Amino acid sequence: MQRLALILGLTLALAACGESAKTSDAAKEQAPSKPSEAAQVAQQASEAAQTAKQEVKATAKEIKDDVTAATDMAAEKAQAAVEETKEVAKDVKKQVESQALPATMFQEGTHYEVLKQPVRTITPGKIEVTEVFAYSCGHCFNFEPIVNAWKKTLPDYVQLVKSPAIWNASMEPHARMHFAAIALSVQDTISAAAFNAIHRERKPLSSQADIAKLFVAAGVDEAKFNETYNSFTVSSQVNQANARARSMMISATPEIVVDGRFRISTRFSGVESQSDMLKVANFLTNQIHHGKL
Repeated sequence: MQRLALILGLTLALAACGESAKTSDAAKEQAPSKPSEAAQVAQQASEAAQTAKQEVKATAKEIKDDVTAATDMAAEKAQAAVEETKEVAKDVKKQVESQALPATMFQEGTHYEVLKQPVRTITPGKIEVTEVFAYSCGHCFNFEPIVNAWKKTLPDYVQLVKSPAIWNASMEPHARMHFAAIALSVQDTISAAAFNAIHRERKPLSSQADIAKLFVAAGVDEAKFNETYNSFTVSSQVNQANARARSMMISATPEIVVDGRFRISTRFSGVESQSDMLKVANFLTNQIHHGKL
């Protein structure tokens, strides 16, 4: 009986081992499929990534090409616009230069006079417009802002020169002041201050000491001013200005002489205002520039 039980136990044990072996074999058969599926998924993901990368590159290239094309087109349009503007500017310049005012617009003897003896100009290569003025002159004081505004409109071939009149010894200090200011590079500042002092503040500026105060206020060292004011250079310029004004037959201030040949004055019948003097000056410089005078 015991042997039968032992045999039965061994039989059951062997059966259990057999089932275990089958289960193990089944597991082995199924196990390899998991890595295979993972590899397949990885492969698919890699292919998808590669495809996406290629699509991104293609899209980026298209965008780059579009941007380049748009930039080139914009540059071409801009260049065309620049060239067109240049051509328009050339046309306008030609029209302006070709439309010289007729010789009958302003006439000799009515609007200007021709000097019997031309006066040598001091600005080579330019059509010189000389304004003969005096700081003590009320008309010159009124003319100053007008002529300064006009100066800004002059073409490159015209040069405005301001020259002080010296009818008598009392006008010499102002002439020295003018040329000293030019030498010390404060001409505009001193000119405005001098006109203001004489005509608004009622200060005649008749002495070197009074004039020195204007230069010191403008930032010039007083000793430097005194040295320049009394220098040989300034003295020579004063004498030259006096000689030029007399040779130009100046009879009042302000008056204008164009190219050392043509005198313009409000005393002429056709010149009714100071602004008219500048209109005549524009006419004469235009005629000279085009070789008609």
